[in-house]
Amino acid sequence: MLSQRNDCGNERPLVDLKLLCTVIISRRSGAGRRLHKASDGLKNAVNCDPLLVADARSAVATPEGGGCQLNDTDQLNDTDQLNDTDQLNDTFSLSRLYSQISLHTMASRYYEEEEKVHEACRAWGSGQFPSISAAARSVGADVQRVRRRLAGKESRSTRAPTNRLLTDDEETALVKWLEALDTLGTRSSLKMLSREVNWLISQRKAAPNNPPIRCGAHFAPRFLKRHPHLALRPEMPRDINRECAEDVEGLERWYSLWNEVVTQNHLQPSDIWNYDESPVRLGQGRSQKKITRAKNKRVQAGKNTSRESCSIAECVNVNGTYFGGALIIFAGERFMESWADAPLPGHYFIDTTPNGFITDETFYDWLTKVFEPGSKKRQQGAKRLLLLDGHTTHLTMEVVRFCNKKDIILFLTPPYLTHLTQPLDVGVFGPWKDQYIEAVDTSFRTGCTDFDKVEFLSILAQVRKKSLKSSSIRHAWQKAGLWPFNPSLVIEPLRERVAPSTPPGPERSQGEIVTPYSAQGLRRLSARIHSLSDDEEFAEALDKLTKGAAAVATANKLLQKSLDETRAAHKRRLELKLAARRSIPTAGVVSLEGARKMIRTKHEKREKEAQKRLMAQIERDIWKEAKKAQSEAISAFRANYGAK
Repeated sequence: MLSQRNDCGNERPLVDLKLLCTVIISRRSGAGRRLHKASDGLKNAVNCDPLLVADARSAVATPEGGGCQLNDTDQLNDTDQLNDTDQLNDTFSLSRLYSQISLHTMASRYYEEEEKVHEACRAWGSGQFPSISAAARSVGADVQRVRRRLAGKESRSTRAPTNRLLTDDEETALVKWLEALDTLGTRSSLKMLSREVNWLISQRKAAPNNPPIRCGAHFAPRFLKRHPHLALRPEMPRDINRECAEDVEGLERWYSLWNEVVTQNHLQPSDIWNYDESPVRLGQGRSQKKITRAKNKRVQAGKNTSRESCSIAECVNVNGTYFGGALIIFAGERFMESWADAPLPGHYFIDTTPNGFITDETFYDWLTKVFEPGSKKRQQGAKRLLLLDGHTTHLTMEVVRFCNKKDIILFLTPPYLTHLTQPLDVGVFGPWKDQYIEAVDTSFRTGCTDFDKVEFLSILAQVRKKSLKSSSIRHAWQKAGLWPFNPSLVIEPLRERVAPSTPPGPERSQGEIVTPYSAQGLRRLSARIHSLSDDEEFAEALDKLTKGAAAVATANKLLQKSLDETRAAHKRRLELKLAARRSIPTAGVVSLEGARKMIRTKHEKREKEAQKRLMAQIERDIWKEAKKAQSEAISAFRANYGAK
């Protein structure tokens, strides 16, 4: 105990060394903000001078106060060594004492003690010491803690926390359920996870007067933290047809066929072309970040919100070249004279259709008037190849006959996979639309108030010049895996996305008992239990069998619940679709309440009619049975008494 003589000559206790080592928190632990609280507690615990407490704070804040260490065998310097009768001189500072004291955190001290306990357990197990106490004293470990570890009680760092909401079996089943949903593509959200956890808890048997237990707002994030192989990722909506069309084996066959066609026909890079159309909204841009003085996070600008659209058709080859004139398809019936005044070269082509999309006649005209003569000038081999999607307008009888006549090979992309296999979709139309949005924004900033077809034609040449670069086109062919031929660029990422790899589990030794999660695993472990003879191994196997059975049962409950919800939703959708085909006679505007009343009246009328038909059918059946019984009775009577 350190003491100091006051002005009256009396001694007063200052601080106990053990207490000082306990309350001082190292600056290296990142808990420096708790230093003042600790020193304030020290000041209240003992009759300590505030100046010395301030000196203690400054000492810990210095580098000298955080680096040294004092163990049980450490001694103070000869000039600073103190005992209970030593007095503090006026020049003695607590900073000198702090420089001799270990400033470890509670966590580091706990793990150091646990290491000593494990070392004592190993020493006792090897037979080096006659007693547990001797083994514990040899390494300076707590005897009672060593006894508890040898008895099988785990430490706080390894045993399961007592405030867990779910049991181990329930949590394991929840993980299996989430993995099953991920495999099926119907992944769970945090809200859905919390709902299923509450459902699991509600299945337990509880006292009727106890309030229901619910998971808190922090359960889901902490659950994901405990299972790092599960993570929260944004799920982007995709076309269901594309999702179903991602067949790795089918795509491999398509790439093999592509390589076979290109190799057998000795096709040159200048003879391989890709054609496609893309819809374009007139004057429709997108949200962009702009510099402003407004305090709001979002600013608005008046722009054209027209929903009118057109189609733009492009054709590029492997060498990175493209046709100088594009094909523009407007929605309309007549060609307007103002379109001819647009600042475009004469080799651009414009057509009109009722909806702004390509038709059989439009594609045939482009094939015969644009592609055939334009690609003929660049042809180096005997044949040409045109890669396009399987739209019906591309496969008419006239198109096929013309291509066979001109030695043009039509090669179709897989259905709903043009975003992977078609160079125009992979890396050309994206930059094209980026430049188009920039040009639309420039037009509005320079005074355009109505972005119509004439304005679209006026910016088209500039958009194509900036976006259709030779390097971008060649990179699109390369990214699609077509030229140079490298299908793994597309197939390998698709394979990982379609069949996500399961993280490898821990390596298991030969004969190790594994917790089963399937019926087959349960049967194998059950057979092994019957063949066991060692009691400890029997108990371990039985415990794992119980855990696995509980996990499978709970996971099946969750999956059955999800299946029931899916079936109910599917049934509801079928009912809505069936109702959508039925109609009621109306005259003018009808309220929903009136429509529902008419529907109920209609259903009641149908039920009455069905009931009448059923009763009539029953009467007919009864009459038939009665007539049949009567005829049988008459026949029997005649057979018995007719001769008499």
